[in-house]
Amino acid sequence: MSEGAGASGGAAAVSGGSAGLPGRRAARADDARPRRTALVTGATGGIGEAVARRLAADGFRVFVGGRRVGALNWLAEEVGGVALPFDVASEDEVER
Repeated sequence: MSEGAGASGGAAAVSGGSAGLPGRRAARADDARPRRTALVTGATGGIGEAVARRLAADGFRVFVGGRRVGALNWLAEEVGGVALPFDVASEDEVER
């Protein structure tokens, strides 16, 4: 499942579930299924940051991507995620 965000350019690619949607429950640490993973681009502010925080709160392992390295590292530490500094507008950076 893949979801895009609005004008801020943030997007999330989500695997393994749909917590946070109406009628769905978030994974708990004692669930037998594997932990879900999300990649959020544009995570250094606005909608992208809010999406990353929500997914982390819902039990996802969150990878946060964006151009501002300091802000990415701070957010990754805050949500227990992984910072991936890159610019999605640069094909070379996305490929690496």
